[in-house]
Amino acid sequence: MSKILYSVLMALALAWISPQAAAVTSAQAQTQTVDDYFASQRTHLVQGLDLKPAQQKKLDAIFVQTRPKLVAVATLPVAEQASARRKLVDDMHLRINEMLTPDQRAAYELMQAKAEERRNAHATVGHPPVAPGK
Repeated sequence: MSKILYSVLMALALAWISPQAAAVTSAQAQTQTVDDYFASQRTHLVQGLDLKPAQQKKLDAIFVQTRPKLVAVATLPVAEQASARRKLVDDMHLRINEMLTPDQRAAYELMQAKAEERRNAHATVGHPPVAPGK
């Protein structure tokens, strides 16, 4: 009997705390996702483009400047988040491109094209192709 009472009390407590906890958890998850994204991108770019130490510092500065803006996207209405995120990421890519050598730029453009292909393939998985003109 006490286990049932404990379970009911815990459920009530969680229901009361839930909105506040959900907001905190969502913000933490968004921050963690952004941090994971930047860590992954940094590793990928440093290794894939053979960035020199000075370039790595510039890359880090770009990420530091972009991070709070990307985290803040989660506070926008859901309908606006994708376009705001895309604009920030596009701006970040332009700034990264500016710091690269010509050879690195070519490699970076290839990386971007492959990433776009993966995003497009992922977005269409499970969706039937649309007939032309529809």
